[in-house]
Amino acid sequence: MKDDIQCPPSEKTNIGPGQYLTTGQAAWELSLAPGTLQNWRSEGIGPKFFKHRHRVFYLISDIQAYKEENFIFCSSTADWKKGKFK
Repeated sequence: MKDDIQCPPSEKTNIGPGQYLTTGQAAWELSLAPGTLQNWRSEGIGPKFFKHRHRVFYLISDIQAYKEENFIFCSSTADWKKGKFK
């Protein structure tokens, strides 16, 4: 069994340095332990990821999208108490 995720030719893109994060870096961005991301991957939840040569990476854009979809942003504690948040 291959560890690399195979994409259809139309979905393959060149990903350069600075466009992806390691598990540790992604965990830091999400304020999580790296083990949490590892568990999430095995459960099929959490942000999108890809594997390359037995290593796991996350696109920065996928981490940003995950944060926007799953985090609550408030400008003050008062907003939180009143339920006024994005």
